[in-house]
Amino acid sequence: MMRFLVTGATGRVGGRAARRLIDEGHQVAAVVRRADAELPAGARPVVADLDDPDTLMVLPEVDGTFLVFPSVQADASAAAVVGALAERSPQIAYLSAAGAQDADPEGWGIMASHARLEKLITESGVRSTLLRASGFAANTLGWAPQIRADGTVRWPYGSARRALIHEDDLAAVGVRELIDHGDGSAEGVVHHLTGPQQLSQREYAAVIGEVIGRPVTYHELSVAEAMAELFGGLPADFARSILTGQAAWVDHPEPVTSTVGTLLGRPARTFAEWVADHRADFGTR
Repeated sequence: MMRFLVTGATGRVGGRAARRLIDEGHQVAAVVRRADAELPAGARPVVADLDDPDTLMVLPEVDGTFLVFPSVQADASAAAVVGALAERSPQIAYLSAAGAQDADPEGWGIMASHARLEKLITESGVRSTLLRASGFAANTLGWAPQIRADGTVRWPYGSARRALIHEDDLAAVGVRELIDHGDGSAEGVVHHLTGPQQLSQREYAAVIGEVIGRPVTYHELSVAEAMAELFGGLPADFARSILTGQAAWVDHPEPVTSTVGTLLGRPARTFAEWVADHRADFGTR
């Protein structure tokens, strides 16, 4: 039996990682801000805040860490967090993002935040597994209120092509790496993880309709409409950076890799399978 630390265990990827580790017979300590946080059965809560380095002394010594970091929000404490983890864990599997390799670790924004964490981890002396993920299939849950209301997705750049990945595949790869390299002696690795197919955002909406059993129409918004309707509550620069990323996938689609299948010995889960797992979120007849 091995001991692991999981951050983000109340979330989609971290929660699945914790559950998989427990199901395989290992002990899991989950970093949470509140002792009564809802966790997978069998996980032990460790009350600490990654945004407050003074709370990190309670972190236990473990055989490995699955790290989901609150990007941008907790950047000021990133060095302290990685330092604390490196003192207590011989290996860290970090949920990063495709594109982090091209970002400036000293810059600002989500990709810069991921690049900064990657740099800190790889320079810490522990074995690193960098899980550079394509877009999360779960991000389409942002469409769910519209779909439940009238079966329409109002979103920009319908022809942007992505390779969305199931959160369980991300968790499965990270868990496999942690278990297989528990002594931290193997060389660090970087995995670019994607879903098994490249579809346009308009096609993703259609797949949702097929799985839930009612049509879903994609209504393409202009940039101005998207800024007003979807991102009006965000800082303008941040909203524009999101739209710039969406626009880039029109001419430069997210690539598809076979890494998930190679590492897990089974095909990566399709978007249709992901929708079936989240059917209730979109509403069904």
